[in-house]
Parts: sequence; C-alpha cells; structure tokens
Amino acid sequence: MAKRSTTDEKIQALNALAAGADADVLHKELHHALHLKNNFVVAKAAKICGEKLLYDCIDALYQAWHTFMQKPLERDKTCAAKRAIARALFDLDFDNFAFYIDGIHYIQMEPVYGGHVDTAVDVRCTCAMGLASSGHPRVIIELLPMLYDDDMHARMGAVKAMEVVKPFEAEMAIRQKILAGDPEPTVIGQCFDSLLRIEPEYSADFIAAYLQDPVEEIGEYAALALGESRSESALAHLLEQCHLDYPNLPRAILFRALALSRRDQAQQFLLDVIENEADSSVAYALQALATFYYDDDISARVMDRLEKRGDIKLIEYQQTLWREQAD
Repeated sequence: MAKRSTTDEKIQALNALAAGADADVLHKELHHALHLKNNFVVAKAAKICGEKLLYDCIDALYQAWHTFMQKPLERDKTCAAKRAIARALFDLDFDNFAFYIDGIHYIQMEPVYGGHVDTAVDVRCTCAMGLASSGHPRVIIELLPMLYDDDMHARMGAVKAMEVVKPFEAEMAIRQKILAGDPEPTVIGQCFDSLLRIEPEYSADFIAAYLQDPVEEIGEYAALALGESRSESALAHLLEQCHLDYPNLPRAILFRALALSRRDQAQQFLLDVIENEADSSVAYALQALATFYYDDDISARVMDRLEKRGDIKLIEYQQTLWREQAD
C-alpha cells in the first residue's frame, strides 16, 4: 500500500507545481486541492490561486469557503483556510456583496491557554477591504459596526478599508470614530493616517488639535501623521508646536515628524537647531535627520553646522547615527 502524503508533503508539492508546472496541470491540481478536507493544504492552494490570478478558480474557492463554514471550529482551526480563501477571492476581484458582508461579521473564538482568542480577525479585515472595493452602495453603513469591533486590528482594518470608498462619506465616519475615541491609541493613529490620505486639505487642522491631547500617545500619532502627510498646512502646525516654550510633545517626536515631511522648510529648521541650540535639542535633530543618511547634500549641511559648533562628541554621535542607519 502506498504511503499517504503528509500535509507538509502536499504543500511542498503544490509549491513545486506553482514554480514551474504546465498551466493545465497546475489548474487541475489546484482544483483538486481546493476540494480536500485539510485546511492547511486548501490554504496553500488558495494562496497560489490569488498570487497567480487564476480567475477560473473562483467557483472552487467559493465552494471551499462554504465547506469550511460548516463546522468551522472542527474543520478549520485557526481559520487558515478561510483566511487564505478570503484573500484569494479579494485578489481575484470577487464582487459578491453577500460574501463580504458575511465575512466582516464572522467571528471564530478558539480556546487557548487562559481563555479564548478570535482567529477570524484577518478574515474580517480582508472582507472589509473587499466590500469597500466592490462598489456596494451602502458600504459605509455596513462597515460602521466594525469600527467598534472587540479586536483593535479589526477596527484598524475597517479604517483602512474606508480609504477606498467615497471620500466624503469615509471622512465623516473616521472623524466620528476619532471623536468617539478608542481604548487603543494605535487605532486613533490609524484614523489620523487614513484621514490625511482621504482628505489632506481639510484634515490637517482637525488632527492638529490632537497635538495637545492629554494622552501623549495620541499627540505623538497626530504629529507623525501630520509629518507623513507632507502637506504645507501640516508642516505649519508642527513648526508652531516647535516654537512653543512648553510644547505638549517631546521635541524628539516633533523633530521626527518634521523630518518625515521631507520639506525644505522642515530640514532648514532642524539644521538651524543643530547650529544654534543646546546639545540635547541637537541630538534630537540629528536623530531625525539621520533618516537622510544617504543624501550627500543634507549630510554635508549637517556636518557644516556641527563643525561650526566645534563639538567633537556631537560629530562622533552624528557619524554613529549615520552608520547605524546605513547598516
């Protein structure tokens, strides 16, 4: 009797086929694999379908999804198959509204030491992005509850998904989430980032108000989001904070945000700090500008300011920072 292949062997066989098999052979084997009961093998097959954009596998993927939604805890522990299938269907531009709506509400609690964990978070996030990309007329209404999901990663996934829907509707929903708050500052940070991508012109002033937030992490996320937006209005808010006698945020954060903006005015401000201010501020400015270790012009301008100061320790510190960035 022939020895049955192990899960690892089946997965390795699929990898080998994906690497160089004839297209017809690959399609045949993938369709076969998608009908197996082994969730990890099905997950690998689904991943290959998505990566290779095999649109003729959509029906088999959708059928496999329904198979693993029956007795899901028994058939698909860790959501390995459902997670991969959802991602593959999204990659293949699957436009079934009902599938994505079911997916954003799917929760799979599994026992772990000390309690339970939800293994379907990635499924919800992928389905949120799929629904947002599908053109569903009420996508914001469907996604709103996910902004208050029990899992912070799902909440962040909902915010990211809203970046691809109608800007005005997305802006309203994300602003409301910011105003409502979240127990995890990281989620609000994602809201800041997404809001500035959706509507940079009108969002800078709104987000700048959070530079003074009593929760320092919220202020830090606001500063970094403003910096990464690279907009002129965002830069003005950051420079205003830097000129305050008692800013709400550490200068290290403000300087880093300025560097992220990559604007000439921000770089000039940091160079002026290196030339004229106290050693502690100079160190923060050097840390921020180390991002540009590869830029010969900025490096030369930094060295020029340091040589004017004549502080060997600061020069050595700058060289160390640049080496660390290069490594």
